Amino acid sequence: MHDIKLTRALLAEGYNHDDLRRLQQRSELVRIRRGAYATESRPEITIDERHRRLVLATAPQLREGAILSHGSAAVLHGLPVWPEALARVHVTRNRQGNGTRRSIVQVHGTPLDPREVTTIDGVPVSSLTRTVLDLARTLPMEQAVAAGDRALALGLPKGKLEAGLQAMERWPGVRSARRIPRCPQRERRRVSQPRSANGGRPSRS
Repeated sequence: MHDIKLTRALLAEGYNHDDLRRLQQRSELVRIRRGAYATESRPEITIDERHRRLVLATAPQLREGAILSHGSAAVLHGLPVWPEALARVHVTRNRQGNGTRRSIVQVHGTPLDPREVTTIDGVPVSSLTRTVLDLARTLPMEQAVAAGDRALALGLPKGKLEAGLQAMERWPGVRSARRIPRCPQRERRRVSQPRSANGGRPSRS
């Protein structure tokens, strides 16, 4: 369960926009983004938690067919992610193209098999395998290895990563992604010290 409420849901409950402003002034509502609020004010919140709130506030407002992916999916799967990977909510649509970047949302256009989609907190998310491979294609090796190691620790079979890489043979960034399963154990220990968000320290919201 989460504490995100859409504006349209609050209006349907009988509140008006003046009510919402008063609730914000009393800190009974916290604006997360346009069209969405949190019903709980948290003085201290980690970057991961802040991004999770933004993801859950954004997901219901996405067009049909879009799924959470990349760094946003990593947060929902519990993988370590660096702050720069959380600057926007990342989504993927099953289409070809370079995608689009907006103020809050980064849209990626790539092929998407239905088997690569799962559901977390009621929203569609790229599977653990697909999430790791997307991160491996788009992030520096240090960050990709940290996410991959956590996924393997969570029980992801290494063979699924290898199979996924074969399916992505001609995709952008796949050459870099191939380094992850083959990274020597000694090198993996060196680079996979996670600095997820702010190293676990809470940051002011």
